[in-house]
Amino acid sequence: MLAIGYWIESVSDRRFPAPQECVGMLPDSTRELLAAYLDSGQVYEKYRGYSSCRFGCGIDHSLMGANDLTDGKWVWPEGLSHYIRVHSVLLPQEFISWVTDRSPIPPASSEKHDFEFWISWGFARKDHKLRNRLRTAAHRHRLRSLNELRDLKRTCTPATPMEAKCHWSGCKSRAAAGKAFCEYHLVSPQAKREHLRGADVPLLSLLNNQ
Repeated sequence: MLAIGYWIESVSDRRFPAPQECVGMLPDSTRELLAAYLDSGQVYEKYRGYSSCRFGCGIDHSLMGANDLTDGKWVWPEGLSHYIRVHSVLLPQEFISWVTDRSPIPPASSEKHDFEFWISWGFARKDHKLRNRLRTAAHRHRLRSLNELRDLKRTCTPATPMEAKCHWSGCKSRAAAGKAFCEYHLVSPQAKREHLRGADVPLLSLLNNQ
């Protein structure tokens, strides 16, 4: 089945488009028809976590859904209708024509996602200025995160002989009150890595915080 509506996941993602690159004009009636059609899809695949809006608009993640939907020919993320209704995102004319000319057919669950069409359509809309802004914003976020972690580390003080020492191997800092580790090592290495690469914020909302 042909996949549509899958967005960039990281700054280095060269396959998928950013939704900001796909904004455009459509008649309100057509836009609502598309959104309603997308909402009417049948569940094709379920995921464990909710999606988030790549515009960082603040919508509750549960409203973005955790499933892929299908009509038997096309397959898309459950939250795609949000982008159509709220953020004026466009979709390929081939899909628009399909919606206006055809009715849904039962999904063929044995088929897999085919991203070739969507990647090709998105590549033609790629906005290099936006991509450069995104890379710059991600770099600034990383620098801010590094400074935050350094500040956190500076809050740690060496443990005196009478104080409990952090249990982290090689750390000589005082353990936080009632804890086994110091303030810095209470944050897991994975959480630190995710914070540095911006995994704790909607990727494209970085553009709104420059």
